[in-house]
Amino acid sequence: MTVERVTWSVVIPCRNAEGTIERQLAALAQQDMAVPFEVVVADNESTDRSAEMARAWVDRIPRLRVVRASPAGINVARNAGVRGSSGDFLAFCDADDAAHPNWLREMSMAFEGDVDLVGGSLDRSLLNPGIAPDRRRLQEALQDSLGFLPWPEGSNFAVRRTLWDDLGGFDESYAGGGDEVEFAWRAQLAGYRLGSAPAAVMHYAVRAGARATFKQSVGYGRSHVRLYRQFRSEGMPGFPTRAVIARWWWLATRAPKALRPGEPREAFLRRSGVSVGRLHASVKLRTPYL
Repeated sequence: MTVERVTWSVVIPCRNAEGTIERQLAALAQQDMAVPFEVVVADNESTDRSAEMARAWVDRIPRLRVVRASPAGINVARNAGVRGSSGDFLAFCDADDAAHPNWLREMSMAFEGDVDLVGGSLDRSLLNPGIAPDRRRLQEALQDSLGFLPWPEGSNFAVRRTLWDDLGGFDESYAGGGDEVEFAWRAQLAGYRLGSAPAAVMHYAVRAGARATFKQSVGYGRSHVRLYRQFRSEGMPGFPTRAVIARWWWLATRAPKALRPGEPREAFLRRSGVSVGRLHASVKLRTPYL
C-alpha cells in the first residue's frame, strides 16, 4: 500500500479505549489546520472495539488509518504509529483526551522557531468537572520537577521525524512512566532543541478512582529511579537526606486525612504512590533514589 505523503502525522497509542477514542477523534476532526494531516491510531493489543471504532472515522478523517502494535507498551505503540506514518512532523496525543481545535496549528507554529521537540499545555478542567481546585489551572507545556532537564508531557508533544530517526525511536523498555522523559532527555543531551507551545492545549482526562490514581503514581515513582540510574552520570541529581525525611514525614502526618474522600486524599494518593514506587524500584534496581 502506498502511504500518502503529508507534512504532519498525529500518532495515538491506543489500548482498550473504546469508551474514549471517539472523543479524541472528534476533536481531531475539528482541527483548525491549514494543511492536510494524517491520524495514525496504533492499536496496542486492545481486546475491545477500539480499532473497529477508530476505522469507522475514516469518512470524517480521510487520512486516518489503524496500525497494530505489539507487545503491550506505550512506546511500542508510539514507534509502531510512527513507522506507519509519513509526516515530517510527528504529534503525539492519547486516546482518552481531547485536543483543542487550535492544538495542531499551534504545534506547527512552534516549529517555525529553531526547535526540534515541542511540548504543549494540559487543561484538566473540561473533562474532569470534580477535580480538586489546585489542579484546575492550565499545566505548563514543559515540566522540570526532577531537577535535571525539562521535558514535555507524553500526552501532548511533537517532534521532527529526523529527531525520531536519529535517536532510533522511543525506548520500548520504559513502561508505566518516564517514557517521554527519557526520550526528551536523550534528545537534549544529543544536542536537539526543546521548545514550548503554551497555546497548544490538550484537554486531559485524569485517572478515575483512588486505586487508579495510586497505581499511576507508583509507576511514576518507579520510573524516576530508572531515569536516575540512566542519567545520573549526565548530572541528574539525587535527593538530600533531609528532603527524603521531610517527604515521608509529610505522608505519615497526612495519612489520617487520606481516609476521607476529597482533595487531601487525592494529593496523598499521588504523593504516597510516587514515594512507594521510588522505594520499590530503589531496592529492585539497587539504585537509591528516594
